[in-house]
Amino acid sequence: MNFLRRQFSSSTTNSSTTKVVNTTTTHHDVISRSGYSNEGTAMDYSKRQSLGLNGLLPARVETLSIQKKRALRVLRSKPNLLEKYILMAQLRTNNVRLFYKIVMDELEELAPVIYTPTVGTACLEYSTIYPFLAAPGVPDGLYLTKASLPELCQTIRNYRTDQDFSPEICVISDGSRILGLGDLGTNGIGIPIGKLQLYVACAGIDPRRTLPIILDLGTNNESLLNDEFYIGLRQKRPADEEFYKTVDDVLKALQTVYPDMLIQFEDWSSEHAFGLLEKYQDKMLCFNDDIQGTGAVILSGVMNAIRKTARENDVAPQDHRIVFYGAGSAAIGVARQIQSYFQIEHKMSEEEAKKVFWIVDSKGLVTADRGDRLAQHKVYYARQDNEGQQYKALMDIINYVQPTVLIGLSSTRGAFSHEVLSRFGELNKQPIVFSLSNPATQAECSFEEAMVATDNRVIFASGTAFPPYKIASTGEIKYPGQGNNMYIFPGLGLGSVLARPKYISNEMIYASSKALADSLTEEEIAEGWLYPSLKRIREVSGIVATAVCQEALDKGLATDQRLKSSADNGKILEYVTSNMWSPTDESYGIHDTMLDPKYIVKDLNDFTVLDKSRAELYGFILGFTERLGLCESIGISPSEFLDFLIDVDHGYLPNAYHSFYHAVDVAIVLYHMLCQYDVATYLSRIDMAALLIAGLCHDIGHPGMNNNYQVNLKTDLAVRYSNKSVLESYSCTITMDLLSRHKLLRHLESASGLLGLPTTEPELRTSIIKMILATDMIFHYELQENLANLLEIISDASSHTEDGKRSFPHQPSLPTTTEEEEEEESASGSPMQHPCCQHRPLSTIPENKKVEIVTPTEDEHSESDGEGDVQVKDIFSSQGAKSAISYFRKKSYFEEDMIPLCLKTMPILPASPEEEEEEEPDETKRHHHLSGIDLVTTTMNVNGIDKIIYTPPNYIMEPQQRLILCQIILHAADISNALRPWPICLSWSNLVCEEFFRQGDAERENGLEVSPNMDRNATSQTTIGLRFGDFVVSPYFEIFAALFPKSDELLKTLAENREHWLVMEEELQRNNQQAYEESLPWDTDEDQQNQRLPSSMLPDRPIINPSGRRVSVAAGMVVIPDELEERTIGSGKYKRKYWGVRSVSHSDISSNDQRHRNDVVRRRKSEEPSQIKNRNLRTDPSSPRRSLRANTLNNLIQEEK
Repeated sequence: MNFLRRQFSSSTTNSSTTKVVNTTTTHHDVISRSGYSNEGTAMDYSKRQSLGLNGLLPARVETLSIQKKRALRVLRSKPNLLEKYILMAQLRTNNVRLFYKIVMDELEELAPVIYTPTVGTACLEYSTIYPFLAAPGVPDGLYLTKASLPELCQTIRNYRTDQDFSPEICVISDGSRILGLGDLGTNGIGIPIGKLQLYVACAGIDPRRTLPIILDLGTNNESLLNDEFYIGLRQKRPADEEFYKTVDDVLKALQTVYPDMLIQFEDWSSEHAFGLLEKYQDKMLCFNDDIQGTGAVILSGVMNAIRKTARENDVAPQDHRIVFYGAGSAAIGVARQIQSYFQIEHKMSEEEAKKVFWIVDSKGLVTADRGDRLAQHKVYYARQDNEGQQYKALMDIINYVQPTVLIGLSSTRGAFSHEVLSRFGELNKQPIVFSLSNPATQAECSFEEAMVATDNRVIFASGTAFPPYKIASTGEIKYPGQGNNMYIFPGLGLGSVLARPKYISNEMIYASSKALADSLTEEEIAEGWLYPSLKRIREVSGIVATAVCQEALDKGLATDQRLKSSADNGKILEYVTSNMWSPTDESYGIHDTMLDPKYIVKDLNDFTVLDKSRAELYGFILGFTERLGLCESIGISPSEFLDFLIDVDHGYLPNAYHSFYHAVDVAIVLYHMLCQYDVATYLSRIDMAALLIAGLCHDIGHPGMNNNYQVNLKTDLAVRYSNKSVLESYSCTITMDLLSRHKLLRHLESASGLLGLPTTEPELRTSIIKMILATDMIFHYELQENLANLLEIISDASSHTEDGKRSFPHQPSLPTTTEEEEEEESASGSPMQHPCCQHRPLSTIPENKKVEIVTPTEDEHSESDGEGDVQVKDIFSSQGAKSAISYFRKKSYFEEDMIPLCLKTMPILPASPEEEEEEEPDETKRHHHLSGIDLVTTTMNVNGIDKIIYTPPNYIMEPQQRLILCQIILHAADISNALRPWPICLSWSNLVCEEFFRQGDAERENGLEVSPNMDRNATSQTTIGLRFGDFVVSPYFEIFAALFPKSDELLKTLAENREHWLVMEEELQRNNQQAYEESLPWDTDEDQQNQRLPSSMLPDRPIINPSGRRVSVAAGMVVIPDELEERTIGSGKYKRKYWGVRSVSHSDISSNDQRHRNDVVRRRKSEEPSQIKNRNLRTDPSSPRRSLRANTLNNLIQEEK
C-alpha cells in the first residue's frame, strides 16, 4: 500500500568545523527510492499535497490506462529487443505497478523482452548497460560475496524492500552457467531479476516480497576478467571445498534472516547443481529450477504429446523411446521427471522405465563401457545393453535407437540438422521434437526447420519463443509449443509460499507437472497444443499452485494454518487465487476517485452484505466513517483508511462464516446501533474510531476452527498464546501489525487533542486490543452482567437529580487495602483524585440509593460467613474505592476490563451552558430520548455526504467505562445474526452451521471429542438457532433494549425468527421422524434428556481458567442450558425480564436438576435468620442493583467449595 509518510534522519559531523549537518530524506525522496510507492502522474492532488510534491509533478492527474498506453507507444517504437529491455528495467525501478500492469496485460509480447531470449543478451552486456538499469538508491538485486556468517546476515538485511516487507521467495545464482551462455559471473544477476518478474506477473507473488541474489565468487571467463567494465570480482572461482563452505554460510544466513523464505537455485554449473540440491532438498524450503522446474514443464509437454500420439496413431506409452541430446543437469532432471511419469501413470517398474532413455553428451551415446570417467549424474542412465558398440554422431544414434521422442538440451545451435530431422520424420508418423536450449541462438533447431524437414507432421516444443509457421500449400498457420519454465516455477513457488511445507518433495514437483498437463482446454487440445496459452498463465499458475498445496497437505508437509483451514472448506483454489497480487488490487492514482461521494454507499441500513461486491463493501465502510467523521478524529485521510481496509480484507481467510463479509456485517451493525439506537451519544469520536477498527479486525486471520479446536489439537497458535483467547489474541497481533505498517495512528495525539479528548497511540491500541479480546465467547455472561450494571447506573443517573442537574449517585468500593497498598497508591497518584470522582460529596447520596454488591467468591479474595453466603460490604467509602483500584491493578489488563461496572466510578457531569454551540440555520437537528435523557444530534451535508455531529451530552463516562461499553456493543453486533430479518438470519445461520460441522468433522478425524453443537449427526441447524437465540441472544438484548429503547425492534424480529425456527423444526420432525429416531444415539428417555442437558456438552472435568474468573468450558465455548430461571431487573419502564446465568463449574449444572433443587431447599430450611436476610437482599427483584448470578447456582458454588 502507499504509506509514504516516512522520514529518515541522520546526523554527520564535519571534523574541520565540528558543525553538525542534518540530512533528511523527504517524502519525494522516498518516492524516488521506491518504485512501488511512486504513482507518477496518476498521483491525485490530495496525496501530492500531503507528501509535499506539489510542483514536482505535471499538473494533470492521469489514469493508469493512459500511463500504460504512453509507455507501450514508446516501447513499441524501439526495434531492438535490448533497448526494450533497458526501457522496461527503467520503468520497473521508477513505477513498479505500472511495469507489472503492462507486463501482465501484454505478457505474450513482453515475456520475450523481460526474460528469454532477451535476458540472455542483457546478461552478456550487463556490465556495460548497468548504469541504465539501476536507479540511484534503488538496488536491482543483492550482491553477495564470501564473508563471515554475521557479516552475511547484516548484508542481507541491507536489502530493504518497500515498507520493509519480508521476502517470501528468492532466486539465487552464482552465474556459473547462465542459460546456454556459460560462465557470466556477476552479469548473471539478470536471470534472478527476470525470474522474479515472472513470479510476480504469472503467479501474483507480491513484488515487495521478492529477492534476487547473485553470489559473486569470481569467474573463469577470461573475457570478463579482462573487461574493464566488468562489475564483478576479478578472480578465479574457488575450489570445491571453499565453494561449498561459502554456499553453506550464505544459505545459513538467508535462513537466519528470513527463516520462512523459499530459495530457488538458478543456473548453477552442472557439477554443483545436483550436489547442492541433494544436500539441501530435505533440509530447507528450496528447489532447483534447472533440474526440477525444467523437468516438470517438459514432462507436462511430453505427457500431452504421448496422449496425442496414443489418441491419433495408437502408439502405446510403453513403446516410446526417448533420446536426450545433452547430458547436463537440466537434461538429467527432465529424464528423471519423465521416468516418474512412466512409473506412476503406466505402472512400469523402475528398470523398465529407465530403459526408455538414451542420453547423448559431447562424446556420444552415454554407455557404461565407453572408456571415460562419467560424471556422477550421468551414471544412472549409462546404457549397458549396447553390446560394446559406441555411437558418437547423432545420425548414427538415431538409426541405432530409432526413437519416437528427440529432446535437445545441448545449447548447440543446429544440432538437429535437416538430415537428422528428416530421418527422424521417416521413422515416425508424428515425430516429437523438443528443442529446449535457450536463447534462440542456442536452440538445436527452429520451429520452421522442424516443420519443413518432417513435412509439417512434427509435434514441436521449444524452450524459447519461435514465430508461427504458415504451411504454404494450405495457408494453415501452426503455432509452436513453448516449454518455458514459466508454466511451472511461478505456480510451484506460489504453492510453496502458501503451504509453507517443510521441504519441496518430488511428489509436489510431479503434481505441478500433471496439473499443467491437465490444464489444457478442449479448444487447445483440438488445436494440438502441448501447453496452454500464455494469456491464461495466471489461471494456470493458480491451478499448479493448488495442486502443489494439495500434495503438501496430503503428505502432511504443509504447515500453514490458513491453508489447512481452506482445505477443510474445500476452497484451496479460492484461497490460492485470493493471495495472488495484482497491481490494481490496491489504491493507485485515479482509483482513489471511489472516495468521491457518488461512489460511497449511502443506504447504510442495508444488511445484505453477502450479496455485495468488494467495492460495495468498501463503500459501506467508507460511507459511515465519513458520516461520523472517524477519519478526521484520528488524523488520517479517507484514502489512507481505504488502504488499511484493503489490507484488512486480505488478512481474512475465505471461511464460510468468519470472513471479511462477517467483519463488514459487524461494522455495519455497529453503525446502525450508534446512529439508530443513539449509542453514539455515550461515546466520543475517538471511541467510535477504535470500535470500528476493532469490529473490522476482530476475526482477522481466523482459520475457521474455533479456540476449542486450537487448544485440543495443540496447534501452533494455541501454544503461542498459551491457550488463552487464542484466535482473539492472534487477531490482535495481526491488527497491531497492520496499524504499524500503515502508521494509521501517527497523527492521533494531535487530532484527538483538537477534539478535546487527548489520546495517545498506545492508549488507543490498548483499547482496540481489549475490545477484540472481549469478543471471545467465554466472556459473554460477564459482558451481560456489565450491561445490566450499566443500565442500573444510568437509570439511577436519569432519575436522581439535584437542582435540576444530574449527578452520580454512588461510588462503590471493595474491601480496604493494607497500609502498604495505601502508601503505594499515594505515591503513584490515585485515580480517585481525578476531579470527576469527587464532584459530589458522598454524604449527599440518598440512603435508598446505596446498592449492595456481591463481592467475588473465595478464590477471588471474597469473605464468607462460613455458611456459604457472601457478606455485604460497605461500598461507599473512598478507602474502599482505593482498595478496589489497588486490587484490580494486580490483575491482568483484560481482567480489569471485566470488573463489573458496579465496581467502577461513572460520574455524571453537568454541561456548561456557555459551551453549548449556537444553532446554525442550515443544520438539521434531531432530538433523542435515551434512558430518560434528552439528547441532540446535528446532521450537516458536506460534499454530498450527510455527516452526523453529536452535541456533547450533559454527562460523560470515564474512559474505562466507555471502553467497557464499547466491548458490550461490539459483542452485541457480533452475536446479532439472530436479530436480522429472516432471510438474512437464515443465510448467516447456514454459514455458521457449515463452519461448525466442518470443525466437528475435523475433530472426529483427529480423534478429538466433537465440540458442542458441531456434530452434524447429533444436532441440527434449527436446534442451534433456537438455543442460541433463547439462551444467548435474547437475555443479552433484553437488557440492551432496556438501556437503548429504540433497539426493542430487534427483540420483535428475534421473536419472529423464533417462529420460523419452530416451523422448520416441526417440518424436520414431521418429514424425518422415523429416520431421526433411528439415528439417535440413545435408547431411553432418560438418556435423551441427559443428551440434551448442558452436562453432556461439557468436558468430563472442570477446566481451570487462567484468568481467574469462573469459566467452565474450553476457550471459545459457552454453556447454553435448556432451562434457566427467569428473573427481572429495574423498575417501571426499565423493568425487563432476563435470564441471569454465569458460566460456572460444570458440576453445578447436572442432567439431574431436581436433585440439586432438593439440595437447595433442604439447605435453606436450616438457614439462620441473618443468612436469609442477606440472601433476600441479593435476590430481591425490587432492588435496582442485584447480581446476575442465578440463585441456585450461587448456593451450589458455595456448597461445592
